[in-house]
Amino acid sequence: MNELLLYLLKVSGGLTIVAIPFYLLLRDDPNLSIKRYYLLLGMLSAWIIPSLSIRRPDMVREFAPIFFIDPTAEISRTPDAAGMSFSGTQSGPVLLQITTLVYLAGLSLMFLRNLAVLIRWNRVWKKADRTGRVAYTSNSQVFTIFNRIFIPGSFRDHSDLETLLLHEKAHLRQMHFIDLTMMELTLLLTWFNPFSWLISRMIKENHEHLADRKVLMSGVNPARYRAQLLNQTLGI
Repeated sequence: MNELLLYLLKVSGGLTIVAIPFYLLLRDDPNLSIKRYYLLLGMLSAWIIPSLSIRRPDMVREFAPIFFIDPTAEISRTPDAAGMSFSGTQSGPVLLQITTLVYLAGLSLMFLRNLAVLIRWNRVWKKADRTGRVAYTSNSQVFTIFNRIFIPGSFRDHSDLETLLLHEKAHLRQMHFIDLTMMELTLLLTWFNPFSWLISRMIKENHEHLADRKVLMSGVNPARYRAQLLNQTLGI
């Protein structure tokens, strides 16, 4: 378990290295495809690189000083005024156990949350009035899960329905579910890292921009589309 936690810390460090340059330098870049693949490949690299064993060249090993601490050796300290002595072997395992329990608790909560979301919307899908991949629901949310599109029933005969479907179908054609699945797995295993949440937000934000661009390329009036997005955001 110690090695697993160390590996996850290395992955979190890699995700941090991916997130900071993107947020500072690429977030406002108009090239949405480059941004998408940067985040996708960055996530993959953060998981793959820490698992590789890189052997130091012989010259480096010969001349570089090597510091080694035996983890099995006991660390003793000078007794305090009361005559009590402390040992590093006592606090180490306890701290590791507490860290492990906290991590597993967070992982369990994340897993149950995702499972509850999938179960809920699978039930909505089964009960909803469907046309192909589109389900018209009693909810006010417009979104796509894997290859399923959820649209509020109030939009079924609305003039903006075609535009909404163009946007959601753009998510399907561009296979955004691949990025999101990878991101959700990353969030599940590195929930403790705030930069994992930041990357998740940036991926979803970039997906929306990619879908918006696809809609505008189809000939939709930009001013009307902006007004529609604003109305949808405000719940009008």
